[in-house]
Amino acid sequence: MTDLPKSFQVDPFYQQSISNVPSSSKSLRDILNLYPFYYDITEEQTYWVEPNHYIIQELLDWWEEEEPKLKAYYQERDTKKARTLIITMSAVFIDLLFWINHQKVPGLIEIDFKIEELPYKPVNCNERIHYVISSPSQYHAYIQLNALFNEIKKIYARKRVLEDK
Repeated sequence: MTDLPKSFQVDPFYQQSISNVPSSSKSLRDILNLYPFYYDITEEQTYWVEPNHYIIQELLDWWEEEEPKLKAYYQERDTKKARTLIITMSAVFIDLLFWINHQKVPGLIEIDFKIEELPYKPVNCNERIHYVISSPSQYHAYIQLNALFNEIKKIYARKRVLEDK
């Protein structure tokens, strides 16, 4: 078990009462679904050092699979299911954003300031992700997160082209 750093004990991802994150041998999705930012906390895998294109694509594909479900939850006004899924996918987006920038997520306290310093990010990313995290039950949070994923996918593709030159 790994102690959960105070910098990650931020609502809505972790409640203050959780103190540690158990080691796990499950799939990437299972781990991140149960324990957001698991790899940033434990450093069991350092996907941000040399971003593995397979892992980045895995996270993008995960969003593509979950986005229709999330949209349906909001259309059905099932805010409980929508809230749970959007929180998970917000954490996936934050991991994706930092890993593309060759950085681990340093913590969630004042995350908007940390996002501001990243070179590869969507426009107004810090304000938009802050809105998603603070209002996960709102339909507009889904709209913002969907747009953020679409933009980061394009940014990542552009970054790969530049790196391959």
